[in-house]
Amino acid sequence: MAKKPFKVSARTARLIGRENVANADGAIIELVKNCYDADSKICIIYFDIRYEEIPKELTPTIFRKYYKETLNEDNISFIDLAYEKVDKKDNTTYILPKKIDENILVELEYFFKSKNRLYIIDGGEGMTEQVIDDHWMTIGTNNKLEDFITTSGRIKAGAKGIGRFALDRLGSICQMVTSPEIDLKPTFIGFDWKVDWEDFDGEGKSINQVEADFEKNDNFDYGKTIIDFIPDIKVSSLINWNKELFESGTLLKISELRDWWSKMSLDKLFANLEVLTPPGHNQKFDIYLFSKTHKNDYGKINNTDFKDFDYRLDAIVNEDKTVEITVNRDEFQLNRIDLDLFKRSQMKIPPYDLPTFRKGEFKINTTIYELLPQLEGSQREIEADKLGPFNFSFYFMKMRATRSLKEKFSYKGFSPSQRDDWYKKFGGIRVFRDNFRVRPYGEIGNSSFDWLLLGERKAQSPAGVTKKGGGYKVSPNQVAGTINISRLANLEFEDKSSREGFQENETFELLKELILAIISQFEWDRHTVMREMDLFYREKNENEAAKSEADSMSEEDETSDNDSSKSSEQYKEERNTFKKAYNSIKLDYEDIQEEVRMLRALATTGLLVTSFAHEFETLKNQMERRTSYLKTSLKKLLDEEKLNEELENRNNPFKRLENFKKYDSKLKHWLDFSLAAIRKDKRNSKTLNIQEFLDDFSNDWEEVLNTRKVALNITTSTEKTLKLTVFLIDIESVFNNLLINSFDAFDRSGFTGKRVVNINVDLLHDLEEDQEYLHINYSDNGPGLSKNVKNPYTILKPGYTTKLNKNKEPIGTGLGMYIVDSVVEYYNGILEIESPDVGFAINIKLPYNI
Repeated sequence: MAKKPFKVSARTARLIGRENVANADGAIIELVKNCYDADSKICIIYFDIRYEEIPKELTPTIFRKYYKETLNEDNISFIDLAYEKVDKKDNTTYILPKKIDENILVELEYFFKSKNRLYIIDGGEGMTEQVIDDHWMTIGTNNKLEDFITTSGRIKAGAKGIGRFALDRLGSICQMVTSPEIDLKPTFIGFDWKVDWEDFDGEGKSINQVEADFEKNDNFDYGKTIIDFIPDIKVSSLINWNKELFESGTLLKISELRDWWSKMSLDKLFANLEVLTPPGHNQKFDIYLFSKTHKNDYGKINNTDFKDFDYRLDAIVNEDKTVEITVNRDEFQLNRIDLDLFKRSQMKIPPYDLPTFRKGEFKINTTIYELLPQLEGSQREIEADKLGPFNFSFYFMKMRATRSLKEKFSYKGFSPSQRDDWYKKFGGIRVFRDNFRVRPYGEIGNSSFDWLLLGERKAQSPAGVTKKGGGYKVSPNQVAGTINISRLANLEFEDKSSREGFQENETFELLKELILAIISQFEWDRHTVMREMDLFYREKNENEAAKSEADSMSEEDETSDNDSSKSSEQYKEERNTFKKAYNSIKLDYEDIQEEVRMLRALATTGLLVTSFAHEFETLKNQMERRTSYLKTSLKKLLDEEKLNEELENRNNPFKRLENFKKYDSKLKHWLDFSLAAIRKDKRNSKTLNIQEFLDDFSNDWEEVLNTRKVALNITTSTEKTLKLTVFLIDIESVFNNLLINSFDAFDRSGFTGKRVVNINVDLLHDLEEDQEYLHINYSDNGPGLSKNVKNPYTILKPGYTTKLNKNKEPIGTGLGMYIVDSVVEYYNGILEIESPDVGFAINIKLPYNI
């Protein structure tokens, strides 16, 4: 059988070059990476720009020059067709009219762009003739995959072997002058290589039909050659000061540029180069940008660290999947904070306590599996194994703050205008690989700016930072960050062929989830601090006094409103009092509304049950009788005793009916339980006998406890009759959710042994607070909290769940323990999670004088 070879069209160079690189900035960055991979310590980018746009006016000398250059074989010049001669008093000039033919405009644009030049220079290892042949002129070479570490120990930024085709994106003509290192050559030699990218066009042309001009130069001085190409004092000074760095290297001269390079374009490129490496990182690779036109505007690219932030998180994800997070709070001015704030129960607990505030930072030691509990045991755990170590630095800074908010939260001072300017340069969360930026993640003005979808996440949970429930999510326009990975440790992160980001595989999706989970640590911390500050301010602020005073005034006799003895000042004071009271109540109302929104989904389930309560009741009554009716009917046709003797149970209809009756009994129990849970009287406050309540609670769950083989032990450590004025539905919610969590724990894979739940109630007297509490101790002997839950109070966050289905996928609402905590908070109680050696335990203390 004959063989047919593949052919590669010359147009391939355009597909992977000009048409594949998104923009000119990206093309330049690709070539800067080549300088880095060549082990150069310096990269110089030089713009020789004569025209930033089509000139509106030409002098007679310039007009005649360009007229000759553009004459075609018919003696017609588009310069002559475009410009109009205008005679003035002192001179003659040529003006571009406002209206001009589109085809001529295209010719003008191409012509004047072709007058511009761009140079990219390095002092690296240069190229030998063999390297030029085998690597530079070979498409898709894998030498950087196999030889990925430079002589000095750098991890190379390139890998696909197509970065050099970014030259085609920048201009039509490229000239390369390169000189290899001295130890690679017997004498000083250099090579001159030149290509016209337009040669790759042509119908039916194969890539091996396109050739580049090539010349060898003896007695070659690379540093002097750079100065000859660019006679600019800044460039020549830099070369002369660093002669030893320019004994070898590569110079690229790009002509007939495809883009206009205005001051605005250069500013944008300069800003992109500023964030090419992580902030504050020193990797001994200096980048210089110079412009012939704008001599004093550019120079060395400085890598500035972020200094002005409100919060900073530094996370280290290790090979063993442990995560070390350092949280730096710098949002508040400690000497302005009322120290009574730290007497609140939440603010006594690290990391919210006064010593931690004074220190300014604290650490969280956790794991990937605690941050993403749904991973452990799931199919995606394989992807977690593929995710190598990396570092993540996250910065939060608010852009505005009113005077009242500064007073309320004791914010440190900052300049909004400076933060705005800073954000335009450094905003967004950016990705770096081996200390080199991977575009376009976090790039301002790009669709990938918010690649983590923080904006969408915020829209789904728009709660303010002080709102109850912890639904606060940060906005993308308030954050910056750097993720730094290594090519060696994260092989799954492969570049797209366009060099615009990574291929979006499962490991990349896991990275995004993990980054969001780390950001959630900041969100929860800031929410907790800000909410406590808000509650403390409201309690101490005069608004609370105004509410009491307004309440008293509203109960006065109506005739007092017409009391002529009141002065205008007294009426003004009363108006201000009501205004303050209204504002305070409004804030309370917003808190309540936030919680209502969060629980509305759960309430909908209750409404559905209520709507069909009558139908459920009818079904329940029918279930009690239907198996009896059916058995009676069967007995008229069949001999039950004979069938019991002759048939196996699985084939005996009477035995089947007995099983049906058992299932009906279970279903009836659940209907009873559901209908009882939504009774209207449970939503009314009343005095509850705790012992009687617990007896009823045990009876309600008896069927389920027996089915699940769970022993429930309820004890009371006091002879006193315990009574509490509460809403019955609140107390039921506490015990129901705790018991359901125990059931889930008992069913967890790997747990064996007896299933026991213990509930003990007694009275405690706190001598320090002179307060009597109803003390509830709840415990079980299950597997306890997941080993990945380092901070047990994490389970109180809304939406936090470690519950998985058979496919190891997260299920449940994650609201059970949040509801328990909310009920305790509502009654001004205290919730403490114990850390027993076996099982799970929690203490709840409710003020007994409710």
